[in-house]
Amino acid sequence: MPKYPPLEGILFDFDGVLAYSAETHYVCWNNACLRLFSHPLSRETLEHHRGGASPMIAEAICRSMQQPTLQAQALLQEKTNQLRNHISSITTTTSMHTILTFLSQGNIPWGVVSNAPEAILREFFQFHKITPQVLSGFDSVSAPKPSPKAYQESAIRLGVTPAHFSTIYVFEDSLPGITAAKKAGHTTVAVGDALHGSEGELHTKDVVSFFMHYFNTLRTTPPFWPSNEKYKA
Repeated sequence: MPKYPPLEGILFDFDGVLAYSAETHYVCWNNACLRLFSHPLSRETLEHHRGGASPMIAEAICRSMQQPTLQAQALLQEKTNQLRNHISSITTTTSMHTILTFLSQGNIPWGVVSNAPEAILREFFQFHKITPQVLSGFDSVSAPKPSPKAYQESAIRLGVTPAHFSTIYVFEDSLPGITAAKKAGHTTVAVGDALHGSEGELHTKDVVSFFMHYFNTLRTTPPFWPSNEKYKA
């Protein structure tokens, strides 16, 4: 039975944790490459940089296509423009609304830390009529993941002091994100099959499953936890 530190707040990665945007990102990067370089992008190239910050991915794509890295900014801008037209095609995880409703009703502070542009994240949550307490993209922190600053700065904005950083639970599905959160001093939860327990202090197949185990360990279920049998601890 895992040992759970006290919980004062939660920070989520975006893709793979709250939403499934990988396919949409690929389509938009590929469209941008076709438009600027007249060359398709291989899925393998993008997968190799999964979890990285958007500017670094743009530079890596330019190198892979033997294009000058000075083109990276134009590529990223074109990809961002493409993504704005595909916000509605980004699907939420089955547990996103359940978990965010639970956190809101329980007055548990939460936010999102992603290596995507903040404006795109904001458009997604506005589309779903959700307002994160903290929303951080690569362009709204002093250094993106895998730097710990992305999570440290977001935790402070959430109202948690550095002395209590271990009480922030971070849900991540990529190695750059897990690395950033661990360096920041947070409690890390590796989500899904892409990461294994060795990369995170805790591991879960999805966020709802994590809280089911969490409540079982504490031998309690909050009154604001969904009554549906599927989500009972």
